[in-house]
Amino acid sequence: MTVIPFLRGYPLSKTLLLLTPVVLAGCQLNLQMPTPTGEDQAKFYLQAVARGQEAYYKANGEFASSADSLNLDFKLDTPEYDYTLLSHGDHPYSFEMKAFAKEEGLPSYTGVVYIEATQEEVNAVANLCKTEHPSPTPPKLPLKPQPEQALKCPIGSVPVQ
Repeated sequence: MTVIPFLRGYPLSKTLLLLTPVVLAGCQLNLQMPTPTGEDQAKFYLQAVARGQEAYYKANGEFASSADSLNLDFKLDTPEYDYTLLSHGDHPYSFEMKAFAKEEGLPSYTGVVYIEATQEEVNAVANLCKTEHPSPTPPKLPLKPQPEQALKCPIGSVPVQ
């Protein structure tokens, strides 16, 4: 057994404690978020925008005017999808997000974030729907649900969880 000269006389447990930082420093850990692709990309992007808009509204009393305002780092035009983000009205109470499929075999998505006010509080509520079958055209959602009813996906589309 070869012993490193400067560690001669140290018990094994102390030797391991001294060498552990050196060994660990030699191991590089590279953690990166995987880049979603295809259908997962649209779902991930629109859910991120919806959560970002909910948080932005709660903090600022209005929706962000762009993805940049939400500090989201993603492209609105990818090989799989073309994204649009729209607020409606002068003091918008709803924000619409769409993902238009550019490749065959992919569904399209529409999401809406809207304001639901009660006497006690104001909440931002999000809903996301996708076409049941591959389609280049996203579902058309109402910008606000009927009072006392949840926002429903139109015929030919399903809710995204």
